[in-house]
Amino acid sequence: MDISLLIATHDRDATLQLCLESLCRIEGGGFEWELVLVDNAGRESTRALAGGYKRSINLRYLVETTPGKNSALNRGLGESRGQLYVFSDNDIIASKDWLLEMWRGAARWPRTSVFAGRILPKWPSATMPPLRMNDPLIRAAFCVADWDIPEGRIEADRVWGPNMAVRAELFKSGLRFDPAVGPRGANYVMGSETELTRRLEKQGFGAVYLPNSLVWHQIREEQLTREWLYARAYRAGRGRAHETDYFPGAPRIFGVPRFLIRRAASVALARLGAFLKADREEMLLQGMTYWRVRGSLDQCFFESRARPRLAHGPSDGKGGD
Repeated sequence: MDISLLIATHDRDATLQLCLESLCRIEGGGFEWELVLVDNAGRESTRALAGGYKRSINLRYLVETTPGKNSALNRGLGESRGQLYVFSDNDIIASKDWLLEMWRGAARWPRTSVFAGRILPKWPSATMPPLRMNDPLIRAAFCVADWDIPEGRIEADRVWGPNMAVRAELFKSGLRFDPAVGPRGANYVMGSETELTRRLEKQGFGAVYLPNSLVWHQIREEQLTREWLYARAYRAGRGRAHETDYFPGAPRIFGVPRFLIRRAASVALARLGAFLKADREEMLLQGMTYWRVRGSLDQCFFESRARPRLAHGPSDGKGGD
């Protein structure tokens, strides 16, 4: 087996069906591939949906009920047989030559172990919403990895979960995802795959960007709401604090780095200024910035008191990604 495509899913049958439909149209090119689909909810509807595609896709359906996307992916790692592990999400639409371009790219860079593909948004309607897509917060919220650079070296921060690959040999040596990070209900520490790629980068395993390896990310209607964007920004802030080991060495007040308190106050003032100007786009961006800083601040505060979970924070009421 050449490629193992690993996807974790949790009660997202509607987006998963569109994903599977696109995988049926994947074009070959002298390589074999399998889909390892890990259901983190264990629903009969998802089992039945996956079963309907086994004639069209070399698909293996697994169930991992330990909560967390990374727990599901770790289960899939133990069942995968390919030389190259491609990771994606249940809400992508694959281009026909997606895996072919990933496979060829990996062959062009034989000494590289980590690969990042291109990700474009698929909006729920024909008209793109009036958002500042060049803003890093908006880009990250919708997983738009369209870096406008040629094939070549790229930072680990730009290797994003819906379209990335890692050579299997690293996992066969014991590498695993951190189960404390990633989707686990409504309020979690973000950074699932990014935590892994940053860890690999520190160990000397750099990444290469393959812009011709393309998927589209399905954007749901609720993801365009202010509530969803704020909740995602908050989770991203938690992930930022976690990945930096809670900003070691920074002067603190009650366990919280002082610079985060100053930053939160500054952003709150900027948010008020945008409100007084009635600038709706700026209000949204400053709101997202505030909740991202607040997520880092809260994560540091609760971590300093050895509490593994936060009790508060904005929620879109839906959980997941």
